[in-house]
Amino acid sequence: MKARNAISSAFPYVTSGDGFYADGSFIQHDNIAYTGSYGSVLLGDIAKLLTILDKSPWPIEVADFGNVWKWVTDSFEPLIYDGNIMEMVSGRAISRYNNNTRGAVWTILRLAQFAPSEQANYYKSMVKEWVISDTSTTNPYAGMQIRDIVNFKQLLGDSSIKLRGDLVTHHQFSVMDRIVHSRPGYTLGISMSSSRIANYEEMNGEHTKGWYTGDGMTYLYNSDSDQFRNAFWPTVDPYRMPGTTSDGLKRTAIKTTGKNWVGGSSMDNQFGIAGMDLAPPGSKLTGKKSWFMFDDEIVALGLASQLQMHVAMDVRLRQLSRTG
Repeated sequence: MKARNAISSAFPYVTSGDGFYADGSFIQHDNIAYTGSYGSVLLGDIAKLLTILDKSPWPIEVADFGNVWKWVTDSFEPLIYDGNIMEMVSGRAISRYNNNTRGAVWTILRLAQFAPSEQANYYKSMVKEWVISDTSTTNPYAGMQIRDIVNFKQLLGDSSIKLRGDLVTHHQFSVMDRIVHSRPGYTLGISMSSSRIANYEEMNGEHTKGWYTGDGMTYLYNSDSDQFRNAFWPTVDPYRMPGTTSDGLKRTAIKTTGKNWVGGSSMDNQFGIAGMDLAPPGSKLTGKKSWFMFDDEIVALGLASQLQMHVAMDVRLRQLSRTG
């Protein structure tokens, strides 16, 4: 009972430091967006505890446990595309050759066994959507433990569970300086840094060239489910990351920029704007970056003062689909 009660501190939302925030953000190591690594591990451990304690004399009945069901839809669902969690919330873990980006999906299906019926049915619907749409693996059971293989086979064979369909949403993870804009056939992710969130994390010899990943890097996910995996990180030019403005210099690791003007706003969780006061540590480069995300169009604007360069980019996405 003491062990069961001791976990109660993990469930309330936090307003500073490490943990889950009400806007869906998850922070670890004080200022790193870490939903895809530490956050995923925490969710997985909760599923293990539920498995052990369910129907025992010590069920988890602590205050704020209901937040766990919100974490699935608010913190994880917007960040998972085709069954893989986005790299921009996995910290230094993205540099690992065996980084498991599918683990959160396995956990969500485990949680469906214990969730209230409405949430459980929705979790199964979203997981089924992710499994069917994931083209990055020919074996959906690769790496799974036997218990998960059993759960997934039951899910795929259950015709009463319908596919969720493409997620259509705009989500501002303001606390961790991340933006997600999802439409049928694609999702855009934006990774920023500020006085609150560090540019990137380098630790234990990992992620040693992540210099620009917090400089407004953009991730466009579509039918190519494997594009940011499959040896992307060891082969991409670390000075020319997508969506960034570069002076070709190395950056200082685990540093905040000192700039507060980073974030955005949304309308009806469908459309949004984002802005970033660019001032990377270890560089004289400064500038302003903005993104405008509409129904079927994304506009990116940039002004970099030290490079005396003005960039305007209008990216039209009407032609994007899962087949092309």
